[in-house]
This record gives sequence, C-alpha cells and structure tokens, in this order.
Amino acid sequence: RGCSLVVQWAAVAGAAAYVVELREPGSKQVERFMRPVPPQAFGSLMELRVEGLRPRGGPSSMCHIAQVRSVAACGCESEQSPPAMVQPPRDAGILAARAAQVAC
Repeated sequence: RGCSLVVQWAAVAGAAAYVVELREPGSKQVERFMRPVPPQAFGSLMELRVEGLRPRGGPSSMCHIAQVRSVAACGCESEQSPPAMVQPPRDAGILAARAAQVAC
C-alpha cells in the first residue's frame, strides 16, 4: 500500500517543465518525476502527488526529501531547490519547495 505525499512549489518564469527529485535521508538513490507546465502557470502553485511510496528502511524511516528543478524549453535544468523534508503523519505528507529559474 505505501504512503503518499504532495510536493508543492510556485511556478517561475521561463519554465517549460519541472523535475521533482525525491529521496530518503541518507540515501543516494533519487527518483525523478517530470511535471509539464500548464498554460498561464506563472505565479501559481504547482504540485506533484506521489502515491505508493514504500520506505526502504520500513515504517520507521517514512521521512522523504524533495528538491525541485525548473526545465527550460531547450532542456536546460536549473540548480535544485533547497531540500524540503516531510515525515508523515505529523506534516500530513505535504512538502513545500522553491523552484529556481533556469538560465540557458
């Protein structure tokens, strides 16, 4: 069954898509999720819902870290955002991250 979480961030100018990188603390294994930018998204709140997460360390390691990158139309990616961490159920599974603008 696993757990679920939502990663939220504000849309930035010049982004054609966003990459959300998700990992457990201390792990080098990163899962990348791509999210296209809907029309007229600048300044709006973007989100990615991830369900069915199964922590590798069992129920005691249900903490996750998310970082967001913006992607330009040319495919260039921004630096990753500062890490945002969540540990359900206290934080209700919502991560807030800040996307950076990409410079090609």
